[in-house]
Amino acid sequence: MSLLNCYVAEDRALVSVDTCMAPISSGNAADLARRAHGSKLLALPHANVVLAARGEQNFFNWLASDLNRAMLDGYDAMAERMQSLLDKNLEAFMEVVAKPQGVDSFPGAEILMVGWSRATNRMQAAVWKCDHGEKAFRVARVAPWMASPNPGYAELPSPPDSAERMTAIARDQVELLRSLPVSVAVGGRLLLAEVTRDAVSISTVADMEVKP
Repeated sequence: MSLLNCYVAEDRALVSVDTCMAPISSGNAADLARRAHGSKLLALPHANVVLAARGEQNFFNWLASDLNRAMLDGYDAMAERMQSLLDKNLEAFMEVVAKPQGVDSFPGAEILMVGWSRATNRMQAAVWKCDHGEKAFRVARVAPWMASPNPGYAELPSPPDSAERMTAIARDQVELLRSLPVSVAVGGRLLLAEVTRDAVSISTVADMEVKP
């Protein structure tokens, strides 16, 4: 299930994700109890771009690898190519990974891309989303923030422009997801990426299993 948050200003952007994961075919608490962890946030340093995901992580890894192999220089070129890569990888993922494991419909995913746009001379972010059972991704621009899942915010009392604000949002999201009647893989550590025109930094900013 996961959480995925982003804040975009003109000259910098923040992206946060958790680390708890579960196998694609997981449907029981035993899998989740293993507290498996993985990276739901990846950097492409040559392009100064960050990719992050919520949902199906095996698909995310396929996509990120394919995007890197495309040898595109910068956010604008990657954003232009993304839809065709999503379409190609979704079809291949279902045939090669999902269906052999008995998963007949796509589990769902949100893919976020953040980077410096030379075309607009500022930071930009876009998110591509395909819900469970759907067969295509749709795209939306992130301006100026997103919190997925939204823990009930109509608007934020202040911008999520710091590690502290991102952590507060993440704690609300973990509480929401763990209150659901089904077990979901969420929590672990909170990773935060800061992206500027010329740099990407990634750090662990909170332990979601420890109450403040």
